[in-house]
Amino acid sequence: MKILKYLMISLAVISYGCADDFVDTTPTLELPGETAITDVTSAESALVGMYSAMQFIGNFGGEDVFLSGLYADELSHTGSFPSYAEMGANDPTLNNVDVTGYWNDHYAAIYRANFIINAIDNPDYGITQDAQNRIGGQARAARAILYYKLAKVFGGVPIILDAFTSSTDIDTNPTPRSSVDAVYDLIYSDISTAVNILPEGLGLYFFNKDAARVLKAKIEMEFGDYTTAEATLAPVIGAYSLESNYASLFPSGGLVASSSETIFSIDFNETDGSNHAFFFLDAGRGEVGPSAELSAAFEAGDVRVSLINQDNDIAKYTDAGAGNDDVYVFRYADVLLMQAELLARRDDPSASDFINMVRTRAGLGDVVLNSSNVVELIAQERFVEFFGEGQDRLFTITRLGIADDVISNKANNVFIAERNNLWPIPQQEIERNSEIGTEDQNPGY
Repeated sequence: MKILKYLMISLAVISYGCADDFVDTTPTLELPGETAITDVTSAESALVGMYSAMQFIGNFGGEDVFLSGLYADELSHTGSFPSYAEMGANDPTLNNVDVTGYWNDHYAAIYRANFIINAIDNPDYGITQDAQNRIGGQARAARAILYYKLAKVFGGVPIILDAFTSSTDIDTNPTPRSSVDAVYDLIYSDISTAVNILPEGLGLYFFNKDAARVLKAKIEMEFGDYTTAEATLAPVIGAYSLESNYASLFPSGGLVASSSETIFSIDFNETDGSNHAFFFLDAGRGEVGPSAELSAAFEAGDVRVSLINQDNDIAKYTDAGAGNDDVYVFRYADVLLMQAELLARRDDPSASDFINMVRTRAGLGDVVLNSSNVVELIAQERFVEFFGEGQDRLFTITRLGIADDVISNKANNVFIAERNNLWPIPQQEIERNSEIGTEDQNPGY
């Protein structure tokens, strides 16, 4: 049963607005009163509101897949949106509407996480320590992944830790960009706390303890702290299993929580739909599709290529009407490839076992993975395993240090090395936030 159904708590309790409201770094939506969280029931309501914000189009609702995939070499622009064409050409303008929407939606969700984090431990509310850990841990994990996604594509961003109201938003509380190191310090603090306090046993539509472990290990890999990442990931190894059939990961109707591979997914349904299928499929808008580089990346016999259908659509999503396809945040193949990389970096021969589990499911033969070929083989395997699912391709090539080579070799693109593969800080932020000026814009824009 889906989270928004089985919690049965109305979002009206916390009076959050439309996903597409103009929100900036701090949303212009009205904060629902100082006493909106007064007990565990209202805290649970706020948590539903946070997950609702994670469904926003710029968060996990589709734009994160399209924009990052177009900017990397994963997707091609097959439609008519100029903003998408700019991303595919690696030359977004300062007022690119979709980059701006990505920024806005992430901060809108951060605002909701902040609201919970700042209120959950108030002793006047009588919320038990176990409930504080369960609810607050999810909010910290969500804030961590949202800031992580922002840092990966913008670099340093304003760190907002307050739950602002419309009378105390960015206009009256301007906030400078923080360094990327400071943003990662917050991310790591939040996700470490989440791993420590979250209970075992939360459902797959919740940011559960294993999902927090996976994110923490990803951040440690960004730092190059591979030994710590291996220890962080250890409890997840063997706790899940691969689906025997790759196509079964993407069932008609989109319910992925029943998969043995699901660690954490975002719930979409007829009421709260995504636009993945609508933008990927000719039955919808057909705005984006697989790139030539992606289509050429599959080895002979790779069954995963079947998810690029006869219309050259990415067919991992099926419901172009209601958008009822759930979205993976983390699944077990990701963990296996992380483990394969971590072991290969210290030339542990069992590294090959983990990458070959994924390859065997895809119908491919074994490879030998070690420190001499880890970047090449991991980048390749992640490319063909996770295409169309999220930000994995862009985030992988930037983390592995191969983004310049990958992006500069794209056809018909604008490659400016000075940009360091970052997107521009939205012009609206520079205009509204007096602590950020044109001199704070990312280089090359």
